[in-house]
Amino acid sequence: MKVSELLQNFGEKEQKYFLFLIKDLDDESKEKFLKEIYELSVFEQKLVLNLLLRLSPMQLKAVIHNSFIDGPLMIIGDEVSSKRAIISNRIAYHLIVRNIKADEIFGLAFSNSNAGTIIDTIGNSLPDKLIINMDINTYNSQALEILNDYVFGSLNIEKIGYKASPKFRVLIAREQLLLLKRSFEESKIPSNEIGFSSLVREIIALKRDLISPEQAEKDAKDDKAKKIATIYHIYQDKLFKNNTCDVNDLIRMVLELFEKSSEVLDYYKNKFKMIIIDDYHYANHSQYKFIKILTEGVKNITFTSAYKLNVYGWNISGENYSNKFKEDYENGIVMEYEREPVDVEEILKREMFFETGELVEELEPAETADFNDYIEGKALIRLEKEDEQNETSLVVNNIIKKVQEGVPYEKMAVVVRSNRQLTILKKVFTGSNIPFFVMGDQLLFRDEIKDVMSMLELVYFVAKMKTEKLTGNENLSVNNVLKTIFLEIKPLQLEFNTFVQLEKLALEESTNIYSIISKENVESDRFKTRFPLKDREIIGYFRELVDTVVSELDEYDPGILIELLTNETQYLHSLVDEGKMIGRLKAENIKYLFLYASEFVKENKAKGISGLENFVKNIGEKRKKQNKELKIYDKHVRIITLNRIEDISYQIYYLI
Repeated sequence: MKVSELLQNFGEKEQKYFLFLIKDLDDESKEKFLKEIYELSVFEQKLVLNLLLRLSPMQLKAVIHNSFIDGPLMIIGDEVSSKRAIISNRIAYHLIVRNIKADEIFGLAFSNSNAGTIIDTIGNSLPDKLIINMDINTYNSQALEILNDYVFGSLNIEKIGYKASPKFRVLIAREQLLLLKRSFEESKIPSNEIGFSSLVREIIALKRDLISPEQAEKDAKDDKAKKIATIYHIYQDKLFKNNTCDVNDLIRMVLELFEKSSEVLDYYKNKFKMIIIDDYHYANHSQYKFIKILTEGVKNITFTSAYKLNVYGWNISGENYSNKFKEDYENGIVMEYEREPVDVEEILKREMFFETGELVEELEPAETADFNDYIEGKALIRLEKEDEQNETSLVVNNIIKKVQEGVPYEKMAVVVRSNRQLTILKKVFTGSNIPFFVMGDQLLFRDEIKDVMSMLELVYFVAKMKTEKLTGNENLSVNNVLKTIFLEIKPLQLEFNTFVQLEKLALEESTNIYSIISKENVESDRFKTRFPLKDREIIGYFRELVDTVVSELDEYDPGILIELLTNETQYLHSLVDEGKMIGRLKAENIKYLFLYASEFVKENKAKGISGLENFVKNIGEKRKKQNKELKIYDKHVRIITLNRIEDISYQIYYLI
């Protein structure tokens, strides 16, 4: 087949780029690829072209790889390699070209944010009707869907001993902790022998390793392990009797279902024509087993993984199961994308190509134009040389030139894509007497983190109120955190006038707002005539939640409190349910705070009011330090990594 026959429906510029795109394909691959495209309708060809123009020749190979013929695919890359964009375009390509239906795709992502990114990227390219019912979600969400599925005459949950009625459900965080606490009390084991936070973590770890209570009792090597196994056994019995489970049981239960019914397992293997596993390097033991049994004998599987393990510390076991890919899938293909450009750079390249008719790769750095209106309307200067040293020299010379033209250092930022670039850049900047500052993570200043910290600070102040009178400044702090909670946290939002009235009442009575919203006040005629029913219900619910948490505070550490409060207030759900990627990113930031709190607990044995106070102070000190750094380096060039580019706003960006 001649390429010219296929390209006759394309414009001149598209034809040029298409030829550039397929230049690295061998003859056999090129023939197969062109044949697939040629057999599509004109409308479908245009959809495919829209996908292809976003790709580099290297990315194209992964997108069109045919796993049915050539085996499972593993895409490996770092955080700037666009591997998630590649997998999104790969899915879209299969939907258009290989007649895979949306409901025949089964995707596992490590977080709601990542799942949303994949779906959003596909949705930006294809009509909605092509992606309805696409099933890409987190491990736990997918496991729950399978358990509640009706297959071969009954719910899957019934096949492993649970009941259809009352309805099987997963406990929310607070219910899980309360039931575990009751199990602890029922065991008669003294609470001073095992810390509650330690117990929670140990049982979660046992479940992730697929260790049953019976096996835990058998494997126990010391007295503490035996006692934990005993409580674990009581807890699991209570879950089963109540026709419930906690979130850490879901994957284990699906594995039990597949083990008991090969017929059900075969049903899902036949149902899904394409399986996607994102961020495979984060998989823990139970997730690995789930993937392994579901994909055994399946050909059309695509994985993504990274070079580094445990970037965020998710994988408790510390084992990178992506290293077993070739062992588990003998005919699997690995494609590595160490320094592939991200989407914004690809857009710049394509626009440059369409403007000039020349390939960006063939342009000398000195000829590369300033690109306007792509990043918040600012200029981005793309500089590329054969090595990092020469790239850095170009940056230095450009910065010196801009300073001579009157641009202040603080109005310029250099965006780097690797640690090696960063190291060389710092050395050259120092030698050239260019003042610079490497931007750290501004996570602690994000609104969602402030929201969560406001709830933690409130719990601390309310706990303190139980034993002593707050100072005037502390009462003011209580009012400030409640202002954030009641005006910024969506599920707890009050009418603005309601909050103004609460502030007024607190001022009149020389107290804080929390004292004003006591149970007695909320149920009084004064409140009923003054505030809307919806606001009274929100106030009453939140007050009861905080009072309950405070009464049990000795059992909780900051990590558990973050999980408890964000789930009980529905704050996390409200972020994800926004339906926008930014909402899911905010949820991921809160998860990062939870992980940081968990590490803080391990290092400081933080629990109860003193542990909460220390954690709140720790976060406050970190904020002050970052604020101080920003002030000290106010007149410096900023250096920032590419994945943080959305967090800054300067007059000129240098991308190297």
